[in-house]
Amino acid sequence: MARKSEDPKDSKDDLSIVANDARKSAALQRRAVWKVEDAERAEQEKRDAAEKAASDQRMKKHEDAAIARAKVEEKEHGEQQAKQREDVFLAEEGDPG
Repeated sequence: MARKSEDPKDSKDDLSIVANDARKSAALQRRAVWKVEDAERAEQEKRDAAEKAASDQRMKKHEDAAIARAKVEEKEHGEQQAKQREDVFLAEEGDPG
């Protein structure tokens, strides 16, 4: 039986094919990693946006409560000043001198 000798050119072509396949595989793996990273980043951005919205809502609630308290205090202060003016007026009216 005669053995077929390997042609160096065939061997080079085989190595070229293997190298090319390895590059394609590496590129596919990188793309897969990038897709996973992009998905993780998108999820994190969604969580961050939800946390910010909740924080903004809490802040708005606190601001609204502070405004309501300030309005009540302002009203009470105005009523107190009116009472004091009335007391002064009555004291002056009642003063015979």
